[in-house]
Amino acid sequence: MTDGIDPEVKKLLDLRLARGDISQEQYLSLRATILESKPAQPSPAESRQFRDVPSDNKPDGDFTVDGDLLVQQSGVTYSGSTFSFSRVTGLMYLAELNSIRVGVSSIPSFYRTTLTLVLDEKIIVAKKAESRFTRKKRHFVLDKAHVYLSKMTFEFRLTRLVNALRAQGSVDLPTEPPTRLFTSGDVVQKDLRTNLRESAEKQQVEFGASQYLYAAYDPDVVKIRIDGPSLFPKTIKFTLRMNRDVIMPLITHLMGHDSL
Repeated sequence: MTDGIDPEVKKLLDLRLARGDISQEQYLSLRATILESKPAQPSPAESRQFRDVPSDNKPDGDFTVDGDLLVQQSGVTYSGSTFSFSRVTGLMYLAELNSIRVGVSSIPSFYRTTLTLVLDEKIIVAKKAESRFTRKKRHFVLDKAHVYLSKMTFEFRLTRLVNALRAQGSVDLPTEPPTRLFTSGDVVQKDLRTNLRESAEKQQVEFGASQYLYAAYDPDVVKIRIDGPSLFPKTIKFTLRMNRDVIMPLITHLMGHDSL
């Protein structure tokens, strides 16, 4: 632990501060909020479900995410059926924190974490944890499962996406609203079309923004401005949740290359 904060959480906060995503005041406020709401660690008797994932990415034994979902060193068991990591075709993790304002301070009031897996492109497994005022043990189970599954399935999911792009020339991204990506780096949304490399050269690509006016900052939003005759340039804007960890690097790659 670092100053009472999980090192991974502190690393993310430090990164957001360095990138300018948050101000120094917001950084200190978030640190204080995390320290105030930090739950007690599970006892040794309960630790089987909360063991840290070692640096070699292998879990210290199997651990149960839910009654019907078991994460193992060899794969995932769901409802009695075992799936290798190569059969995990989709992974999504959402962590939401709602706060209430008391004077000049904000107090966490509601936590929600959701882990979603897609197996063989058709079996959707969604596990959710909800609690008030503090994160409970179940939240940490989903955290651990997401970190481990992301590492173990990343190469398979990225390879599947790249192969589909090269074979078909384009793919529909799992975004809202629907967006299509081409091997050339072109991005199409409804009647709008632009190229990632050209947009990047003009500094027209933005990662992390507000999806709607007055909405909170969302790191999963991508905005691409499009040049045009209008005084108000059009924008391709989408939110990326499912397989974000593999699609974002692919978009970044196409921003610097002519094609895949």
